Amino acid sequence: MISKKKLINITLAGLAVTIFWSGLVGWEIVRFAAPTNKSADAAIVLGAAVEYNRPSPVFQARIDYAIDLFKQQRVKYLIFTGGMGAGDEVTESQAARNYVIAKGIPASNIFIELQSRTTQQNLLEAKKIIETQRLATCLLVTDPLHMKRADWMMRDVGIKGYPAPTPYSRYQSWRSQAPFLLREIYFFHHYWLFQQ
Repeated sequence: MISKKKLINITLAGLAVTIFWSGLVGWEIVRFAAPTNKSADAAIVLGAAVEYNRPSPVFQARIDYAIDLFKQQRVKYLIFTGGMGAGDEVTESQAARNYVIAKGIPASNIFIELQSRTTQQNLLEAKKIIETQRLATCLLVTDPLHMKRADWMMRDVGIKGYPAPTPYSRYQSWRSQAPFLLREIYFFHHYWLFQQ
């Protein structure tokens, strides 16, 4: 029978290992969020919330960066992902399409999908567009702290792409970044264990 003291020591050791490992994962997530100078056929913009039929500030930051990539001629096409959220009147991708057309991006250079609700689904639906349009490479646009897990998923679904974290993230202060990072550490492990 294990003594109470030994049980406490085992518990503390397990907690220390968990904290250390989570710190390493968190550091890798932060380190992976470096900007890129690569070019590709298209930018895949991962969906986020819609507010009053317009992209939320978080989503708008991603879209604005995709517009920059297009105007810099680093991509020829924009692929917007994201289906209908609860209570919304337009899908995330439709809201993004409307936003960039209003900014002067030609409709012929925009592709959208209307079904996805998660990051993994975003990428699976984007892959269908990539295959239909015979595109070879993509830049993946999302928030910096979301990029590590999203890039892993992108490779798992078979998209040849490069991470392009937005420099306009709404999560700038430590107060806003810390909860986002903790959430990503959790979902990173969830994907590692369950592949979803």
